[in-house]
Amino acid sequence: MVGYGRRSGKTRVIEELTRILTSRGYSVATVKHCSHPIDVTGKDTWRHRAAGAKATLAVYKDEAALFLAGLECDIDRYLDLLPSTSFTLIEGFRKLNYPKILCVTDGVGEDSIDDIGDLIAVVVCSSDVRIDSIGKPVFYLGNLTPLADILVDMALDRTVRFLGGLDCGRCGFRDCRGFASAILRGMANPYLCTLSRGSKVEVTLDGESIQLNTFTEKIVFSTIKALLSCLKGLEKLNRSDVKFRVEVYST
Repeated sequence: MVGYGRRSGKTRVIEELTRILTSRGYSVATVKHCSHPIDVTGKDTWRHRAAGAKATLAVYKDEAALFLAGLECDIDRYLDLLPSTSFTLIEGFRKLNYPKILCVTDGVGEDSIDDIGDLIAVVVCSSDVRIDSIGKPVFYLGNLTPLADILVDMALDRTVRFLGGLDCGRCGFRDCRGFASAILRGMANPYLCTLSRGSKVEVTLDGESIQLNTFTEKIVFSTIKALLSCLKGLEKLNRSDVKFRVEVYST
């Protein structure tokens, strides 16, 4: 979420999108780029950090805040510390290489959006402004439901690509998109898909798919690779994209 100036409406857009997405059963994490210090000078946590602590965890009842020593350019590393959620909405960080939504309170033309990489939409946060013909979808703060629909579709498309899009049904869902929807809502584990790009081994017993967890898959993969590497003509096993399909029969 980026904007022109401090009062472009970014926070209001994140608030509204968060309400819409959570009402649909999705989980949301948010990230804020602050223009001011995030800890109060002289307070205990500030004193811990000033003394040289690399990390400081502040806990109060049912809330906790983790302060880390680092730079703005380390944002990708910090994102890995967030809990797993359906969506992460980031306010600020214009230079990050992520899809962006531009929030404006004044008119905007095509020339003024050229410097924003991977822009997917514009949100107008003022009732007095109307924008047309800029080559990007335009939404208004009073009705962000269509924008939330776009974000959900983008997330589903990305998850389906990860799953492979074969619609084989071995995960127990009718198709990959239905499976992807359950994954986004935290109702299914993506590793139920043995054919996804992240899986290197597919095991079936009498034609029925056997689901392997990550640890077991690594053991099976390394064992098969070690056994086959002793045979002539299997130099391709050294490729990083090699996968195995194991069929087991009980008769």
